[in-house]
Amino acid sequence: MRKATVCVPIAALYATATSESVLQDEILYGMEVSVLEEAKENGMCNVVSFYEYAGFVSSFTLCDGGYPANRVVSAPFAHLMKQPRVDSVQAMRVPKGSFLLCMGETEDGWSQIQPVGSSSILYTKTSWLSKRVTKCPPEEQFRRDVVRTAMSYLHTPYQFGGKTSSGIDCSGLCFMSYLKNGAVIWRDAVKPPKGIVKPISLQQAKPADLLYFPGHMALYLGDARFLHATARAGDDGVCIGSFRKEDKGYRGDLLKSFICAGTIF
Repeated sequence: MRKATVCVPIAALYATATSESVLQDEILYGMEVSVLEEAKENGMCNVVSFYEYAGFVSSFTLCDGGYPANRVVSAPFAHLMKQPRVDSVQAMRVPKGSFLLCMGETEDGWSQIQPVGSSSILYTKTSWLSKRVTKCPPEEQFRRDVVRTAMSYLHTPYQFGGKTSSGIDCSGLCFMSYLKNGAVIWRDAVKPPKGIVKPISLQQAKPADLLYFPGHMALYLGDARFLHATARAGDDGVCIGSFRKEDKGYRGDLLKSFICAGTIF
């Protein structure tokens, strides 16, 4: 087993060793994986992500070795330029949530980025990045920051298996909102038997806690409202739902099928 890092904007993770199978997940630029089985004739590797999600990716999406990323893209996209100028040649455009290694910052608002698998330097706007958080802040701050992160995906189109501003699904939304703030939860819309999420009742839920339904999950905003990514006709993306009948986004169907809430505290 070897360590590798995604070196393209998005590595599609498939359920089986063919790009014709179901898209399970998107592993973003700068994220590390472990290669369980090397590529076969079709070029697909069996990998497991650093958040323990397994599947198959094309071998060309990976570079050998780890990547000590210290920044995460917080804008919808970050353009990696060959020079610190907006009119420079663009080497790559990486999506929100990607990991980057910042080597320094200039006085005029550019960050120096070392790409995956290279010793060269590219440049992107510092304002498009935030520091990579690998440890949860205190509970009050964590809850506030998770809700803010989740709301930044509002109106993003729904895409099964997606987790970027181009398209995201329900568990991708919750996963990315937690990951950016230092917590790694299970990527599927199913509460795992083990992990950091503990079941609680809806009455106990606070903002940033998770809500579980059959095959669906959402992020609680408080006051009976929640944010979720849904493919339901008329929504088709990230929107605010509610358990209150008087609200525009009332989802009585989800209230009836509600399984439990979940918290990491």
